[in-house]
Amino acid sequence: CQRARHESVLLLDDDLLPPESTVAALLQAKESAPDRLHSLHGRNPARGCTYTFDQTLGDSMIVLTKALMADRRFCRTFFEPDYAPLLEDMARSARPYWNGEDIVLSLAATK
Repeated sequence: CQRARHESVLLLDDDLLPPESTVAALLQAKESAPDRLHSLHGRNPARGCTYTFDQTLGDSMIVLTKALMADRRFCRTFFEPDYAPLLEDMARSARPYWNGEDIVLSLAATK
């Protein structure tokens, strides 16, 4: 997404094809609040800051990349050197491979 030509970037899981109305709603949300990530799915840490698989509605600390609309600048932030060691470690140890990118992207968006 770093090479996107447009300021709005849509990230999708490869097995998901949202209807046009959903993409339009995500784009409208992004245009209303460009400093935030916008997704159909989110999660908040459980007590003790542990990861949970419970989905949240509304504001979420972790936005999932299943269907996410973001400003292109978040893509640049995601790949900054500050996060490179974290990304490399996550990609190697995640099951399936590269799982967890949404946590890093959510962290990068708070920077």
